[in-house]
Amino acid sequence: MSAGGNGGVAARFAALCLDEKGHLSVSDYADLGLRGALLVDLVLAGRVTQTDESVDLDAAPRGDPLADRALNELDVLGGRSLDWWLEHSAIGLGTAAADLVASGAWEQLPRQALHRGPRFAVRRPDRPAHDAAVLSGLERPGSVEDAAVAAIAAAAGLAGARVSGPPEELLESTGSAAWACRLVTDFVSEARIEGTAVSRASLTALWAAMPT
Repeated sequence: MSAGGNGGVAARFAALCLDEKGHLSVSDYADLGLRGALLVDLVLAGRVTQTDESVDLDAAPRGDPLADRALNELDVLGGRSLDWWLEHSAIGLGTAAADLVASGAWEQLPRQALHRGPRFAVRRPDRPAHDAAVLSGLERPGSVEDAAVAAIAAAAGLAGARVSGPPEELLESTGSAAWACRLVTDFVSEARIEGTAVSRASLTALWAAMPT
């Protein structure tokens, strides 16, 4: 499944970041969670694999704009860690929304008169409803992707989730992606506890200076 497609962990996480009127969350921790969800998509696709000492990357383009942007960034890290990428990546919810609209998974709604921000709707609202139910504990995850979406959403504080991070049983249900989910949820939870996040303007300036 394409990382930017309607069924990927990143796309499903992004859908949970829409409020009832279709506006995206403005939380920097939601942006961190989106990047983490995208990393998990790449792990599930076999593009990022854990080794005894590090991680291996297959940076060949996938033909998916969001995934390929992440692969390009990961390919020029120059020895920096995945934690560094999670904090400093230029990818955010706005990037994901543009990709999802272009793919047809989301539609862009008319702007409201008193709100400048764009609005979006998911074309398959059953999926975010299911993910929200898993996040709230009303339903059990039925797949690795279900568990990953809910775990990262809990770490990012969506739906009022506690800052302590996701329940252990969610992480245990993420299968082969458990190492990445733990890395992501630990990083995002710690960032929320410490109240730290790099501003979006700073990220834009940083990546403009990175080698390509």
